[in-house]
Amino acid sequence: MTAEISILKRGNDEQMLVDHLQRMTSFTERGWAIHIHLSKLGTRTRSENLVFALEILRGLVRQFSGRFFALKNGDIVCTLRHDYLQQIRNDVRRVQLLFHDDPLFHLEQDGAAKFCTYYNLTDDEVFSQFVGLARSIAAVTATVRPQAEPAKVVSLTGNGGVAATAPAAPSGEYFDLLSKIVTADIASCVRQQPTCVIDNDGSIFPMFDEIYVSILDLTKAVGADVHAVTDRWLFQHLTKLLDRRMLSLIARPDESASSADVALLRSRLLRGGNFSLNVNVANVLTPEFQALDACIGETIRGTVVLEFQKIDAFADLGSYRYVRDHAHKLGYRICLDGVSHLSLPMVDRAELGVDFVKMAWTNDMPEESQSLRKHVERIGTKRVILTRCDTPQAIGYGRQIGIDLFQGQHVDELLNGRVRAPSLLRPATSGPAVA
Repeated sequence: MTAEISILKRGNDEQMLVDHLQRMTSFTERGWAIHIHLSKLGTRTRSENLVFALEILRGLVRQFSGRFFALKNGDIVCTLRHDYLQQIRNDVRRVQLLFHDDPLFHLEQDGAAKFCTYYNLTDDEVFSQFVGLARSIAAVTATVRPQAEPAKVVSLTGNGGVAATAPAAPSGEYFDLLSKIVTADIASCVRQQPTCVIDNDGSIFPMFDEIYVSILDLTKAVGADVHAVTDRWLFQHLTKLLDRRMLSLIARPDESASSADVALLRSRLLRGGNFSLNVNVANVLTPEFQALDACIGETIRGTVVLEFQKIDAFADLGSYRYVRDHAHKLGYRICLDGVSHLSLPMVDRAELGVDFVKMAWTNDMPEESQSLRKHVERIGTKRVILTRCDTPQAIGYGRQIGIDLFQGQHVDELLNGRVRAPSLLRPATSGPAVA
């Protein structure tokens, strides 16, 4: 069994990599080395997703008896003692997907080759080349004058390899914000926004409503900026807490007695279905979700969509698959949220087992749209939802690349005053249903 301990990191991973390779010289089966070029990423992209990437790589190192080296320039090197290359490539591809919003690693422009380099260390010539590379990196690092910085707490695997940097310690302000969210009346912050089918002739048919907590209104309610929590782990913890409070709000009448509007909304949802909820993957196994599930009749479960964030799902694919299968067995549908036009080419809807994929509209969508249309058609024109459609331009572009489902402020304006969503289970006389 692999043990984990937390220590103060004071070593030099560049020199540790050289020493490790020196010990491997006499090995006949040396496995593989992977050099992941995170230093080429934009600072914002790297900082937002780094912890999740390290979690995936930690699992890879554990599984293949490897070592992990975090270089000072931001790159990662993993050495793996087994030869299951396809499985290794699949895991590295998951890491690449986390950073795929960075234009540098666009799939259509040999992004995989830019993202990482593989070295077959069993080949003596390749091994010698890699040793030379490691020594040159260590030499460059040694010439750079070290700057004083606080020691970082890191997690080490039992074989001595660094596994992942621990998240920052929560501040007093964070705990104060956490306390305010726990006690806040979030009923006043609940909002809904429809997802609609829009045909070429402009006909619009509502399919289901997303029910969510408005972060902007919550910020006003608690008197603190929730977006000010810049640490990804802490922000994820806050959203997980909000998810559970939303689940309770819909399932338990006493939690929103002060809001007649929410009581009416809850009654409509539990009777008619046709809604989606943003849910952290782990929250599907909580008592709050079980309580909600007990309130939803079997005949309408298939009209309820659980929206999982891309980063949340890919941070732990094993847990995601378990929860996905559990939710599907109960009858719910699943949407993968947080996808961009850059990461859409890497989404395999069948392999992920999702019913919908939600892609955000941005002003930098490519003018040449045929490539994107190809991926929309591969996933399914009634399976990709284009969200943040706040202008006619967004909807026009979505129709151009074959998308049928839309969400956003302009969609709200087009739908104003129309009948609410028909069932996803049965064809509706007022418009098409999604099978």
